Amino acid sequence: MLGGGILLAPSLVLGTRVLMQGPDHLGTAVPILLMLLVLDRARERWWVPVVVGVLLTLAQVSDVLATFAGAAAVAVACGVRVFLDMVRRQRPLKSAGYDLSLGLAAVVSIGLAHLLLWGINAAGGFYMRPPKNGLGLAPLSTLPTHAWETGYNLLILFGADFFGQHTVIGVVLALLHLTGVALALWGLLIGLSGFFGRGADRVVQVLVASTVIILAAGIFGNYMSEVVGAHEIVTVLPFCAVLAGRLLGGGLVKARLAPLLAVGLACYLGALAYNDTQPVQAPLHMDLADWLEAHHLTTGLAPYWESNITSLDSGGRVRLAPLKPGGASANPYESDSAWFDPAVSRANFVVTVSAPPSDAALVTPGDVRAQFGPPARTYHFEEYTVMVYDYNLLTRLQVPSLGGF
Repeated sequence: MLGGGILLAPSLVLGTRVLMQGPDHLGTAVPILLMLLVLDRARERWWVPVVVGVLLTLAQVSDVLATFAGAAAVAVACGVRVFLDMVRRQRPLKSAGYDLSLGLAAVVSIGLAHLLLWGINAAGGFYMRPPKNGLGLAPLSTLPTHAWETGYNLLILFGADFFGQHTVIGVVLALLHLTGVALALWGLLIGLSGFFGRGADRVVQVLVASTVIILAAGIFGNYMSEVVGAHEIVTVLPFCAVLAGRLLGGGLVKARLAPLLAVGLACYLGALAYNDTQPVQAPLHMDLADWLEAHHLTTGLAPYWESNITSLDSGGRVRLAPLKPGGASANPYESDSAWFDPAVSRANFVVTVSAPPSDAALVTPGDVRAQFGPPARTYHFEEYTVMVYDYNLLTRLQVPSLGGF
């Protein structure tokens, strides 16, 4: 009940946006949690490392985040167990064989995932690009900013982002969710304190290792930013919820705090119901899809966000192939190479956007003119500029090699 209650977290403003509009990283937690369920419930048999390796491999094929939140965490946790067993018992192979096989399965899964991704791409399937900003360390001067951004993003994930609320009730509900943050942090600290202890729970160790790895990557890595960065550390929410339920639930019940927990759960359910009754906003870029279709503009180019959302909103009746920042090159991410092949496809207009500033800077009207020349016609609709040309723009577009798709 405790873990499930913490997961009733999305706030009205940013939490729902992060968890529901970008569910791919959140979905990555599902096969990892399934793997942990196998570790928790299955006896120590030879087939368990095989199942663990298969689940981790499949998770990594769909999302590189699983390498750090899953495979690396299992390898670290089992490596620590093997090391401690060698030091304390001095019977390394016999006593640590099971954990050693689990750790090896995790490491092997990383190589298998890369091999499968290479095979899928070689067979004409999708391409899994490397992380946009690389895996290196950020400059030391950015650490205070990244630490603040990581902390703020955690508040967003747990529904406690009271800074981002615009109403009194929103602030009250966000402050209420600070209880979940405190319980999750408490569970994580207990897990950390017993990480190297005798008889440590293997599942708890994996959850702790995963959470620490993801948070450390957020603070010391290159990709952290407010709001958007919450999407990258989203597995912290379900994993800390499990830690809280696993390590705190029994103790809170023994302390006769179950009624208080029930009241808190009721408040969380009330917050969720309140959020669900608020007016539903029209999907982003829906107006653009309708406007383009009404003007018989059905195949064009656009920055990444406008391209995929508009194509989806129109049910494929309008297809906007994505451009890289600057507008000169095709963006292979989640794209089909045929969309950029002038022999089989056509694009005769480009859409740019004036707001928000982060999106507007990706491809500007000036970028479009520099790459494709002056347009035959230009339309302005809401925050969009639609530049129409009399030739196939794909003939002037830089397209990556097929290996990039």
